[in-house]
Amino acid sequence: MTTLNDYHNDLMLASNWGITDPYNAYYHEQASQLAKYHHALDALVLKAYDWKASEDILRNLLDLNLELAEREAAVEKVVGPWAPA
Repeated sequence: MTTLNDYHNDLMLASNWGITDPYNAYYHEQASQLAKYHHALDALVLKAYDWKASEDILRNLLDLNLELAEREAAVEKVVGPWAPA
């Protein structure tokens, strides 16, 4: 999500901040642009993997990681689930 990256970089440069400073300042403010970009990114990830917000996402990620590790060990092709337009 280039927009999030650009916003984050611009904010860090303009404020002379490190990588965690914008998150400490704005992430938990639901109206902040940073939070809005992260909500959009979260929605894209859920859509890409066909997951629901109510699911245990960390468990899903662990299961996916283990599955992909097995595929890589078996020298199988590993391709992402979906690419946004």
